[in-house]
Amino acid sequence: MDPKKYFKDAGEIVLLNELTMRKIADDREALYDGFLILAISGFLGAIGYYFFPNPGIVVYRPDFFTVIKNTVETTVISLVTFYAVGYVLQEFFKSRLKMEGFVKLMCFSSLIGFIDILPKLSTISKVWGLVILLAVLRKIAKLDWPETVVVALVMVGIGFVLS
Repeated sequence: MDPKKYFKDAGEIVLLNELTMRKIADDREALYDGFLILAISGFLGAIGYYFFPNPGIVVYRPDFFTVIKNTVETTVISLVTFYAVGYVLQEFFKSRLKMEGFVKLMCFSSLIGFIDILPKLSTISKVWGLVILLAVLRKIAKLDWPETVVVALVMVGIGFVLS
């Protein structure tokens, strides 16, 4: 495990580098590093709302326990969503990308969530995350556009149901 290497690869995936995507999807040792990137991303998003609470009629600042709870929830919901969509890709769409490869790519692409430490920028990370998903489905999984749209909608739907 070389964290520098994996964070660099995660940055390349966020920049839509197809060669790096293929390398990580096939790397047997990348799964746990992907989990780490996903967990750090979730923590930074949760801590962002701690330091920069939502302004409104009432300002809500979560306590530290809530930050940890939100980190765990976000990580678990993301992993369940990634595995469910990876299963759909593998079993129903007969994708060239296997379930574990999809999970690794989505975990590594969660590096974009590091900007969620500034909650005002979280919309950018969500939109770019969708762009990354579409790139993975088209370039790596080799799905047609209709299949890509269906899988993206399934992923968004599972995320809404679980969150």
